[in-house]
Amino acid sequence: MTSRHYYSPFIKYSLLLLAFLVIAALISALSFTHYNSPPTSTKQLASNPHPTAVTKPSSTTKPDHPQPLKTELYTFGALHSNFIKMEQDGIIKSAPFALFLTKILGYEKKIKKGTYRFSNLLSTYQILNLLVAGREESVLFTIVEGYDLYDIDNNLFAAGLIPTKGQFAAYSHQKKTLAIIEKELDFPPALRGTLISSEGFLYPNSYQVRLSTVNEDLTRLALAQFKTTLVPILINHAPPEKWIDLMKISSLIEKETFLTNEKPLIASVLYNRLRINMKLRYDPTIIYALKKAGLYENYLTSEGFFDIKKEHFTFTSPYNTYTVNGLPQTPISSFTLTSLNAALNPAESPYLFFVARSRTDLAKGHDFSRSYEEHLEKIEAYQR
Repeated sequence: MTSRHYYSPFIKYSLLLLAFLVIAALISALSFTHYNSPPTSTKQLASNPHPTAVTKPSSTTKPDHPQPLKTELYTFGALHSNFIKMEQDGIIKSAPFALFLTKILGYEKKIKKGTYRFSNLLSTYQILNLLVAGREESVLFTIVEGYDLYDIDNNLFAAGLIPTKGQFAAYSHQKKTLAIIEKELDFPPALRGTLISSEGFLYPNSYQVRLSTVNEDLTRLALAQFKTTLVPILINHAPPEKWIDLMKISSLIEKETFLTNEKPLIASVLYNRLRINMKLRYDPTIIYALKKAGLYENYLTSEGFFDIKKEHFTFTSPYNTYTVNGLPQTPISSFTLTSLNAALNPAESPYLFFVARSRTDLAKGHDFSRSYEEHLEKIEAYQR
């Protein structure tokens, strides 16, 4: 007869309690930092890297010297490799213990993928909780009024928010991106599948985007702002099949001037030309056509200005309004509410031409003309 070890319920519960206390002690020790009130987020750390202790050391007490602040970015997918990297960077003390604590807490399947910024002043326990909460690193990015997809792409790349130039522009032309726009704006069946890109649908504003999903976040947030700010106006003034034309006109107005009081006059010139079947001949459409073809940067001066040449006026593109009749194929930029209002309420004028009063000071606005002869005289006067 084999003997069995019998443990009383008291001993069992005592062992469980002991195990619990050991784990609690480990977590407590791991949560300890140099400060009485440790910051709980990277943002707090960034704004106050050396918090003041509650009690000041006396003259006979050796003052506490906090460790230097260090922060690092990590893109979380595989836990093991990230924890090893964090140990090497001095962010955590032990990668094996971080893995052990993850399992003990049941966090293995709860940690959210993404890009995070962590500090060496955070404990492993705090880091794990931030991973479970999905507190990803994010940045504030601005879509400037009148910027097109290629301008936005350039700014994202320059800021290091996308790994390769052209990534955001390419994302903006993908079918899945266009399907999101059609769904969000409730496009009628007849219009579905007609979009070429998200150009014109990204409302200019500042948006908080996560580093791991910059393209998706920026598109989703800017589209939501477009829906909130502009769609109610569009619904009240035109059926959905007319929206794209209104957006094209609004973008042309936005690219020509940022002066609110001048926008209705710019709109009037545009409508006057369309009414008599006269080519629009808007210079910004040449620039957009060259950007679409990947040629724009070839014609920039050393100062970064576009150097328009005679050959550009005949450049073949569905966007070049020097060669095509009517409007360009799509909107050519983001635009604001004031530009849409101008497109819906143009001024009444006899003008067919306008010229900028200054190439460097856009605040000086434009001068308008009825005839081509008058227009040429003004061009000569302002470009002397």
